[in-house]
Amino acid sequence: MKIISTVFLLVTTIYSAQSIKFENPEFEKLVLAKYPEIDANKNNRIEQNEAESLGKLSLMETNLTNANDVKYFKNLTYLSLTINNIEEFIIKDFFKLEKLYIARNKLKKLEISNLPLLNEFACGLNQLTAVKIKNCPNIVSLNMMNNQIKKIDLIQFKKLKYLTIDNNKLESLDLSNNLDLIQITIDNNDIKTIDIIKNQNLKMNILYIDDDVKIIGTPEQLSRYKPAAKVGPPPPSK
Repeated sequence: MKIISTVFLLVTTIYSAQSIKFENPEFEKLVLAKYPEIDANKNNRIEQNEAESLGKLSLMETNLTNANDVKYFKNLTYLSLTINNIEEFIIKDFFKLEKLYIARNKLKKLEISNLPLLNEFACGLNQLTAVKIKNCPNIVSLNMMNNQIKKIDLIQFKKLKYLTIDNNKLESLDLSNNLDLIQITIDNNDIKTIDIIKNQNLKMNILYIDDDVKIIGTPEQLSRYKPAAKVGPPPPSK
């Protein structure tokens, strides 16, 4: 009898250690509906080992208002929460995440940190006045279009190639540490002057810059400059 009790206690302990108490039960339901294969033991729940088995998670257009439970899916390489109703999102210590898309929400607060492999990040079409980004050194593509951002520090993004931050409230932008830049979309801000002398990889015929912005560049750069044709907003990211 004592052996049976011990075994039962051990099983219960293991189960409890693996079970997840989701902050938003709807989040679990959405994941199970879209990725039924995640439920390895067929108990209609997502346990910790199951959450950690998922590599890609896309919950676009699912009316999510709370995505905090993403924190349990630590092995994601791809995450899309685009076109939802999320107002606040914080994500940190995802050491495999490469793509993060959270455009077209209602974000007023967004913080990302310790995402060492992240190379694509899109948070456009929200209500952000600032975005906190820390220890994400490998971002190549950064899209923050259509927000209310007043200031951004790009120093940490040494590998940045594509910057889209049009339709914000920027008054200045320092690109001197972003030597790999190929394309910038910075029109519809309050920028008066932009220095691109150190950005020798820029494709001068696809720069989206307002006509009244003074461009400081080398004679060779300026001889190749041609304002890019204005286009409408792109389709939602992933």
